[in-house]
Amino acid sequence: VVAKYRGTHRTSDRGVVLFARQLRRCPTMAEQLLWERLRRRALLGLRFRRQHPIGSYITDFFCDEAGLVIEVDGEIHLQPEQKSKDRLKDIALKDFGLTVLRFSNVEIETDIDQVINKIAQTAKRSL
Repeated sequence: VVAKYRGTHRTSDRGVVLFARQLRRCPTMAEQLLWERLRRRALLGLRFRRQHPIGSYITDFFCDEAGLVIEVDGEIHLQPEQKSKDRLKDIALKDFGLTVLRFSNVEIETDIDQVINKIAQTAKRSL
């Protein structure tokens, strides 16, 4: 049974919400580059949110209309322990009926256009 995402951070504990706010203040270079291409409904007129809490997780970017989560992975995500945590996060988000896309910092910093195209294609399938 797939749970339905409720569309707000109200499913999250207050500590998670506060930590998400803190993360918004210090994005990585890759997150900044991607945000410039997603903000202000620049992609297909869809609204994306940065560092959006869902349950006990914080997503790097979230689009409610398309049910799409975008995760930006730095070097730490190559560590076995972090890979395991990422798998659990992806499973939990998929249980909410969301689609999860993961991109490395390098992908975003070296070929942002290809990243944007993949996000657009995935979002179109969800609409």
